[in-house]
Amino acid sequence: MRGVGGSGGSGWYRTVDQMINLIDGGDKFWTVDTAGNSVWIITSSRNGRRYIKTESDGTEP
Repeated sequence: MRGVGGSGGSGWYRTVDQMINLIDGGDKFWTVDTAGNSVWIITSSRNGRRYIKTESDGTEP
């Protein structure tokens, strides 16, 4: 994944690195899961690589 963006004609797009910087700087973003629930987008790190993901709801994909 290189980036994320909005649908419905909103036309916004951010790279993953831009999203990481915005979230780490205090901005908050959310998305809607397949069940229609709002979920927060957060940052994480693994093997020294930063990435974005949705906040865990305790359910494995």
